[in-house]
Parts: sequence; C-alpha cells; structure tokens
Amino acid sequence: MEIRATTMIRFHAVVAAVICVLGGLTFLGSCSAPPASAPSSTSNSVTGATAGLPPWVPVYPDVQIQNFVGGNNSGSFSFNSPDSLSKVASWYEDKAKALGMTFPPNPVAGGTGNIMAQDSKRGLNIYLLENDQNGRHTTVSVTYVLR
Repeated sequence: MEIRATTMIRFHAVVAAVICVLGGLTFLGSCSAPPASAPSSTSNSVTGATAGLPPWVPVYPDVQIQNFVGGNNSGSFSFNSPDSLSKVASWYEDKAKALGMTFPPNPVAGGTGNIMAQDSKRGLNIYLLENDQNGRHTTVSVTYVLR
C-alpha cells in the first residue's frame, strides 16, 4: 500500500479536527487543524519528550517527529518507524496501560491499526499504517487531548 505525505497530512488534519470536536474542549479557539505544511520538530530526548509536547504523551523511541502541532491541551504529530506495525502498536498499548488508560481490544487489523485510549482526563488516538513507499515501514499519527 502506498501513501503519500500529503495524504498523511490530510489525515492528520482530519484526526485533529475530530479530537477538537469530540475532545470536550471548552472553546473552539483552543483547537486548530495543522497547516498544510507544518514545520518538523527533530528533538527527541532519551525520555521521548519533544519540545512543546506534554510529558505524559508517549513518543516511540528513535523516531523523528514530523508535523507537530499543538501544545499542552491538545495536539498531534506523525512519524515513520522501520519497526513493524504490530511492534509499534504493542509499544503504544503498553504505554497506554501504564498511563491507566483503557482502549478496545484488538486495535490492529491487516495493514492498519487504531488505538483509541482514554482515561477520565486524557485521550490518545494512535493511527498506524503499514507502508511500502521508500522501503517497508510503519507510518504513525498520534493525536492527544486533555479533557
């Protein structure tokens, strides 16, 4: 399956808009969809923290964050990993469980996955896609929101 960068950015914008609408935010002004060409952030410390990203949001190890938009209350970013979809999904499931979040079982089907994890105050949506463009890898889009 081939996916182009513009398709991922469009998907990223739709997910961010859905979280804004469904995230229980008190006013629409605190949400905005990512611009068509969001700047990349390449900082990714040993703890997985990225500048501007809340410390509770898990960042998969050894990846370059792309299309980061947001702040403490809500946001989204994407990345590519050479690891398999199932490995990345398992890592995010473990992190969501460690945060005390719940999510429906079996979030992976075929070449895609969607982990919608939440607790009473936070939500994470991790969309995963197996990608063969430029070599086999997993494309991941993460959105987060404080309720």
